[in-house]
Amino acid sequence: MVHIIFPPTLTEEEEILKQKYAKLRKKKKALLAARAPKPEKEQPINAPTKRAAPENAGDATQQAKKLLKLGAIKIKESQEKQNFKRSKNFEKRKDSEKIPAVGFQPFSSSHQDEEEKEKNRPRARGLYDTFVSGGTEREGGREREPPPKKGHTIYVNGNGISEDILRKAFKDIGTISHITMEKDKNVGFVTFESMDASDKAIAEVNGAMFEGVQLRVSMARRQPTFDSQSNEPQSTASWSTIAASSSQKGNHRDRRGQVHYEDEDLFG
Repeated sequence: MVHIIFPPTLTEEEEILKQKYAKLRKKKKALLAARAPKPEKEQPINAPTKRAAPENAGDATQQAKKLLKLGAIKIKESQEKQNFKRSKNFEKRKDSEKIPAVGFQPFSSSHQDEEEKEKNRPRARGLYDTFVSGGTEREGGREREPPPKKGHTIYVNGNGISEDILRKAFKDIGTISHITMEKDKNVGFVTFESMDASDKAIAEVNGAMFEGVQLRVSMARRQPTFDSQSNEPQSTASWSTIAASSSQKGNHRDRRGQVHYEDEDLFG
């Protein structure tokens, strides 16, 4: 019979192997514990049961009163009063959107002053006002002169008048030296070489109809100047002289002195 004698102590390799087996057993227990089904938690026996909801509104009111008496329900009383305040900006915007009421507004003194200035403001004069008599209007403190009895220029008025109509109407009266038109006023001025032709034109053509236009002929109030040798009007300069004599700027004189800069160096 063979007897095996084990040493009382383990060798170093056996100690390491023993520790490894101990770790494996711990891991195996933890794995089994994780895979095992967890038991359901038992509900406590003394848990309060839920009350059934009241069937109608009357039961709910009675139940609420009982709870108030027992002190289970407390109602918070708010001491501060909450009021709605409208914004001031909203009030201003609302006022600005209002349409002002329409009412009678009497004329102020400023409007009357403006109307008086408009009446007193001088009006620009045209050929019509230059050659035609203006009645009792005054110019430069004197009454306007009446139309002359003799002259080379006649005044013709008619609705829709034109230069062609004037030439056709007066071609048989005499030699025409100049025709001036002012179409916006239906006015024309015809100048003949002789005064007899202008008198004849007034006598024969005044009130006559030419191409559907009735002509009213009279002697022009202002007559252009003529050259004594050629007996012809002095081109267009004479007409400009007549217009300038009737305007307000014709009698104006500039009182300012003339300044000469010939002897001074402006850029020196």
